[in-house]
Amino acid sequence: MTEPLFSLENVVKTFGSRDVLSIDRLDVFPGRFYLLQGRNGSGKTTLLKILAFLDSPSSGQLLYKGAVMGQKNLAFGRSQVTWSPQFPVMFSGSLLYNVEFPLKLKGYDRLKRRQKAYELLDLVSLTHLADASAPYLSGGEAQRASLARSLATGATVLLLDEPSANIDARSREELISCP
Repeated sequence: MTEPLFSLENVVKTFGSRDVLSIDRLDVFPGRFYLLQGRNGSGKTTLLKILAFLDSPSSGQLLYKGAVMGQKNLAFGRSQVTWSPQFPVMFSGSLLYNVEFPLKLKGYDRLKRRQKAYELLDLVSLTHLADASAPYLSGGEAQRASLARSLATGATVLLLDEPSANIDARSREELISCP
């Protein structure tokens, strides 16, 4: 049997006096798609932030690829996992700049960075907006831009929080049919 990518054991996340997440055991295996469903406030986003190593449990244990995750290996975990939030934040500057940014951090030279960014914008049907001011994109455009930027990180795990929020039906179908 394949080793779990993530294992959570007795994970609890508390905000103030309120437990917003309580998981006795959860294993997430590589090569599969998972869907989280639940009511508002049930902890879906909190779980995704914990799995993306952007937040830590109040108690319990999180393992990634069999290793207990803690302060010493957060950088490694964050290089492997990316999270695309429900309400993406766009940097000031163009959409192209936003998608190029992770590629720049990874050391891509300018020409390869630009080429890869355009490929990703094409994948999410936003090439025509490459020079548009990213903070002024519509909600659906920003959602698709966030997906392109997440893909640009090269992470092996992609966590999507409400990936179809604000996206019209036609664009949603295009995204679902992406290779």
